[in-house]
Amino acid sequence: EVEIDGFSLDPPIIVEITSILKSKSKVDMFLKKKRFVEKEFSREFRGFFVAASSQFTSEQLGEITVDLRKNGCELINL
Repeated sequence: EVEIDGFSLDPPIIVEITSILKSKSKVDMFLKKKRFVEKEFSREFRGFFVAASSQFTSEQLGEITVDLRKNGCELINL
């Protein structure tokens, strides 16, 4: 069972939403979900990871942003 916060086939989008980003493992899990969905539907999805706030430093957020972008995703840090 895979829990996805936001999903659309047209356009192909997957979204993860969290109030406070405090663990890199949450981002890693989102990327695993994205790969699973892409495999299931045989198409590439654009990903959005939305966080109301974060407990990471600017440098750490930069690294997370780069990792997400490499995987076709964006970080929206409110």
